[in-house]
Amino acid sequence: MFLRNISLKYLSKVLIENICSVEVDSLVKRTRYSWLKNLILAILASGDVMHGYVIYKRIEEAVGARWRPSIGTFYRILMRLRNEGMIECYKQNRRTVCKISDKGLNYMVDEISLHLPKFLGVINEVLKAYVYVVKNRNTSMDLDTVNKLKKLMDTVVDSLAPDSFRHLCESKS
Repeated sequence: MFLRNISLKYLSKVLIENICSVEVDSLVKRTRYSWLKNLILAILASGDVMHGYVIYKRIEEAVGARWRPSIGTFYRILMRLRNEGMIECYKQNRRTVCKISDKGLNYMVDEISLHLPKFLGVINEVLKAYVYVVKNRNTSMDLDTVNKLKKLMDTVVDSLAPDSFRHLCESKS
């Protein structure tokens, strides 16, 4: 009887750990899908018509060498976006090209307005901590990080220029 109780306790513990692990794995996959989906839509929101390889290279450029989706994952998400009506794809010179649809633009704007305040708060805290640590260790930022921060600052400054900022505020009222 004692051995049976230990086995049941052990079995229930293993089941709980495995269920939690599956839930965490599922959450990680959903989060990556969501980020990748939003990144693809953001890249296409420039208005350019692009084929998959160009979009994939832009993703690599945006996230750097630390992480990138597999080609299979990327194309599955691209096809899912097409099936959901977020993007439109068609043949052009033997290649399939994609562009964002009105539905995709609306979704992207809704997602950005929903998550941007949180995202900016997180970025602010991470950057403050990173700069603090770099200064206190008397080290320097790697060149890739410096270039991406400059690009981010240029984007922020351009979007908050008086004319752009006034336009953003007027569209809300």
